[in-house]
Amino acid sequence: MKSKRFSEEQIIGTLKQAQAGMKIVDLCRQHGISDATFYNWRSKYGGMEVSEAKRLKALENENRQLKHLLADAMLENRAMSGNCRICPAGGVVQPRFRYLAPRSSAPRLLGKQVARWGSLLAVGVG
Repeated sequence: MKSKRFSEEQIIGTLKQAQAGMKIVDLCRQHGISDATFYNWRSKYGGMEVSEAKRLKALENENRQLKHLLADAMLENRAMSGNCRICPAGGVVQPRFRYLAPRSSAPRLLGKQVARWGSLLAVGVG
């Protein structure tokens, strides 16, 4: 992840300078940022104090960790259900069956002859 050049304190300080009446173009030139960056900061941190910005960052980190925990639990649950298997090389879940919709009315051959026509066909992968 790319490291940030400005801390929350610096961003909020820049926004407060703009609220005090400094021109945005001059402010952006002084801090070496673009107008778009300033407006993105204003949309995210506008009206916040430093303590609120730190709390926001802590909540975002907590949310990120919870999403990772949920994804791990869902992966483990899916692996335990028997419909999937875990690849020993990378822990990637691979489905046991691949569903193919036929492109024509003729049966498709993928190593094994598939006898059903017209509906979704399940061909065993592993």
